[in-house]
Amino acid sequence: MIEGTCHCAAVRWRFDRMPEEATACNCTICRKYGTLWAYDFDGEAIHVTGETKAYARADGQIGFHFCPTCGGLTHWRSNLLR
Repeated sequence: MIEGTCHCAAVRWRFDRMPEEATACNCTICRKYGTLWAYDFDGEAIHVTGETKAYARADGQIGFHFCPTCGGLTHWRSNLLR
């Protein structure tokens, strides 16, 4: 299991498995944050608690979620699966 929080700990996430791989995305947002992304389904192996705000790229396909208090990026969600 892997757990994390935003800087102020108002938003928490948990990944219940050990990821088999992680993606180092090279888009401008991911490069800025230096993130490595592990994937699964929300509510299955991935659990996020706490209120977030989201920023969607111009194409609207991905929402990057961050803490409204400290601004820490916590996760992303596809906007295509609504």
